[in-house]
Amino acid sequence: MEHLHLLLLSLSLLITSTTTTSSSSTDFASCLKSNNINNFTLSSDTTTTSSFNHFLNYSIQNLRFNPDSSPLKPVALVLPDTLRRLRATVLCSRRASLTIRLRSGGHSYEGLSYVSSGPDPFVVVDMMNLNRVRVSPETRTAWVEAGATLGETYFAIHDSAGRDSVTGFVINRAGSTRLVTQLVHKWQRVAHRLPDEFYLSAFVGAGLPEYRGEPPGLSVTFKGFYQGGIREAVEVLAGRFPS
Repeated sequence: MEHLHLLLLSLSLLITSTTTTSSSSTDFASCLKSNNINNFTLSSDTTTTSSFNHFLNYSIQNLRFNPDSSPLKPVALVLPDTLRRLRATVLCSRRASLTIRLRSGGHSYEGLSYVSSGPDPFVVVDMMNLNRVRVSPETRTAWVEAGATLGETYFAIHDSAGRDSVTGFVINRAGSTRLVTQLVHKWQRVAHRLPDEFYLSAFVGAGLPEYRGEPPGLSVTFKGFYQGGIREAVEVLAGRFPS
């Protein structure tokens, strides 16, 4: 009898939780529409399931936190394109008692921008449409909206500077733990001393996408941008970081 009571209590809590989430979704959608916000999808709307999953998963950098493998999916995904619509989205979320997860142009390797650690319903507000970059060459400053990626930022800086080209490159070096460690150690001493026009990052791991060897082994991948031509970029690297 005790087990029956526990089962009934669990079912009651589940039904209550489902009903509350459904009500929150409906109230939230109505609030968004009343503020002329139509660029959103609901996880409960079966007619938009494919677009919901596409936009939710497209910028996930750490597949460990892929919401497809977790029951704690967001109630909705909103893509505001103006500051007014962003403010309205925040207010609608508060009125519907939804926690907000804000996703911008960064990586969010910890998954904090699209998953929740608790049972409370939440909404993902994706800033991808708020990605404008305004550059002032005279004051050497830039105003970058939260949804802009690093590539979009560099492209805007390039346009404002009037340079002929921007060089991008990806270099993978595989080897023993000792070799990879030595390369990373040298990169730490070199990267911050490169010219201001140069950006060089390093990623270390086993089976990185850029690694083409068999079987997948340890490697370090260097990704860089240079505001200038290929020949100049090669000369800088050959002189500062020939490894």
